Amino acid sequence: MSVSMTPLFQRCHAILVRESRLFHYAELTDAALCELGVHQISSSEREDKREDVREKMLLAGQYETFYTGKACGSLTGLRWWFIQPQLEINTHSSEHPVDVEVNTPISIEAATEALFRVKHMKVKNSSVSDRVRYRALARGMIIEQHITSWFRKRYPEQFLHAANHQQYERWCNHDFRVSFGGRELEIDVLGPNRQEIFAMAPDKPLAQIHLLSEDHFGIVRMRGMVFNNHLRDLAFASNIHPQRTVPVQVLLIALDCAKNKRDYCAVKAKATSY
Repeated sequence: MSVSMTPLFQRCHAILVRESRLFHYAELTDAALCELGVHQISSSEREDKREDVREKMLLAGQYETFYTGKACGSLTGLRWWFIQPQLEINTHSSEHPVDVEVNTPISIEAATEALFRVKHMKVKNSSVSDRVRYRALARGMIIEQHITSWFRKRYPEQFLHAANHQQYERWCNHDFRVSFGGRELEIDVLGPNRQEIFAMAPDKPLAQIHLLSEDHFGIVRMRGMVFNNHLRDLAFASNIHPQRTVPVQVLLIALDCAKNKRDYCAVKAKATSY
């Protein structure tokens, strides 16, 4: 089976969007060919396809891609991973979401966590019924546990539990931490409130990163993230609506470089030189 360049390039782009990590150009080409059903192919034909991707897609910067060159590992990715465009939030849309599949074991862990923590949690709105409050807690825990588990599995060496891990009576401003580049970042999984708006509780101290996440038709979706310096002036307002966010991939690519011992600054320099 043969495949032309256009569907091959489109599938390479789709894989980069879906996986949100750096690829060696040969690995990317092989993955695209496999997904397109091209299995019976000679070594010379496969090498030709790899070179088509490298020369005609990546070096040309098609589909928002970049190529680092051999000196930087012959890697490829998407240029916008490093540009940090600011996007409106609270609009029920996201240009670059990252989706996490919901599964039963993690949901059970979320339920267990909720049962341990519920009697120690502060009641933010005493006017709502227990059913409404417990449902909001369950929803939040399911979102939080799926995001936390996703990061722990994907970046095991960079992942750190929250400071209050399994200390159910101890309050904490973050849900987990990541470590890379000689520093630790506290990450709070921030879900929508009952009005389906991303808003900070008025008396909640900020984490360094607030990861905007929601349940979305059977999946958990990371829609973007807000850095604490974007919220600092509003930190103790009665109803905070962060207005700007950046794609989660900005963080994911930094973690991917740390995980694979790659020079993030060198890769970024190549990506932003187009």
